[in-house]
Amino acid sequence: LANCHMAVGKLYVGLKNKEQALSSLSIALEMKLKYSPDNIEHLIDLYVEIGVIYIESNYQLAVENLEKALSYDVDNPFVLFTIYRSLGDVYNGNMEYNLALSYYMKAINYTFGNKELLIDLYTKMGIIYKSLLEVFTCETDFEQYSTNAINCFQKIKWHKEAGHRL
Repeated sequence: LANCHMAVGKLYVGLKNKEQALSSLSIALEMKLKYSPDNIEHLIDLYVEIGVIYIESNYQLAVENLEKALSYDVDNPFVLFTIYRSLGDVYNGNMEYNLALSYYMKAINYTFGNKELLIDLYTKMGIIYKSLLEVFTCETDFEQYSTNAINCFQKIKWHKEAGHRL
């Protein structure tokens, strides 16, 4: 039954019906925790799905669920990428830029040279550094943020033009 709720929840995610997705995924998570807590892969998947849904509406619940997923021994590189990018998105949306940058950097380690994923992450990082330039507090900050922003945008250009891996 938990697998059915999980599948229905994922269908609702695809249909962009967040309320129904959260309902089904939460029921599935509760059942998995109670009846099959050793199925780590499903628990991680559910925490990630729920965390990603909460990114736009509840930063605290997004972080809580994504960190619960990380508390398990995650060995799937795509899942790690999703968790780190999602945590970066949460902190970026909450204007906690240093944490966002930290998680985006971790996510880069799991892109395996995927051009689109790298461009997405470097774009987000470049925009953060550009935002930090607007509020820099000393000359050192200005130099660091401007250099980092330029580096991110150069990497985007390089990936778009050449399609090479880092």
